[in-house]
Amino acid sequence: MAIKIAFIGAGSIGFTRKLLTDILSVEELRDVDIRFMDIDQDNLNMVTQLCQRDIISNGLDIQISATLNRRNALADADYVINTVRIGGLEAFTTDVEIPMKYGVNQCVGDTLCAGGIMYGQRGVAFMIDLCKDIREVASNKVLMLNYANPNAMMTWAANKYGKVNTIGLCHGVQGGHKLISEALDLPQEDVDIIGISSLGYDHVLVPKLMKLLRSKKLDDVHVIVGGIIPTDEIPDLKEAGVGEVFCPGTKLDSIVAYVRSKV
Repeated sequence: MAIKIAFIGAGSIGFTRKLLTDILSVEELRDVDIRFMDIDQDNLNMVTQLCQRDIISNGLDIQISATLNRRNALADADYVINTVRIGGLEAFTTDVEIPMKYGVNQCVGDTLCAGGIMYGQRGVAFMIDLCKDIREVASNKVLMLNYANPNAMMTWAANKYGKVNTIGLCHGVQGGHKLISEALDLPQEDVDIIGISSLGYDHVLVPKLMKLLRSKKLDDVHVIVGGIIPTDEIPDLKEAGVGEVFCPGTKLDSIVAYVRSKV
């Protein structure tokens, strides 16, 4: 039976096209029912046509269905991929310019700080509504993969208040790994320490990672975790095998010193 995957906010060329390419590069994921949903008909048509052309060019027998109706896209979905930008670039501009007016200069302004909070006020309301639809019409084992910023806030809202099993992901992780390996002139596979930055409640998957490392006889690889992690969950991470957990406010010198002591 085909795996049903719904893209919400599919009118984003960068996210949707790259994510679909990644999915379809896995042979086991080629028997899929792909649904694209967006509120912008023109963007939806454009992205659907581009992705369908990619599929045909690679000789795959997959037909994308596109719709403006969110519940239709979510019907019986096994996976939901959320890539929305609530308010679009117009609202994003105010997230940057209003704090700037009061002397708050943000690097990006869509994840943390004043801009992130403003963005979150728009996004969380949407997320709660989306989760309601997911609970009502999607598969009872559905998993949502959230790429929408502010990722930590959106993923937290979906899990705690939306009651939908959700993991927050960021496309910047792969690029950062590649840049670091190039800067150090080392292959990406040659690692002594794995550092996990958790902003999307994905630290709950760390124990599974530790089991996987042990099964691959990689017990010598040291794992550290940093980010927004509930303090009462830190002992569980350490019991699973994590070397150290660094919470917000930890000085960089402390992290560097710890890493140097382990390599």
